[in-house]
Amino acid sequence: MNIPVIKSQDAFWEELDVTVYLESEMDVEQSNSFQDLIESWYILGLYGGLGGNLRSISKVWAEGTEVGFTVDMGTAEYSALDSLCRAVEGFALANDVKVSRIVLGMEAEGRF
Repeated sequence: MNIPVIKSQDAFWEELDVTVYLESEMDVEQSNSFQDLIESWYILGLYGGLGGNLRSISKVWAEGTEVGFTVDMGTAEYSALDSLCRAVEGFALANDVKVSRIVLGMEAEGRF
């Protein structure tokens, strides 16, 4: 995978913050499609399709060039995050969206 994935020290499986950092803002259609992608990944995990069951997810939010959500990874396997990151990468390629990084957990106050 070409998108760097950074796991912060405060990444908690039961309340995992996921933030996708973009190089520029998505348009409305791209943003809606991205939200659909995340919701589809969650539904797959909710029903055991990610090696276990996801338990809950927050609303997908977008603020400028950041898009994120919080998910309770439940009993899902770590490979569920690989699936998520590969889906984000595929979305980025298909929609000409440039992703600079994916952060799991909260990013430190002094941003990268």
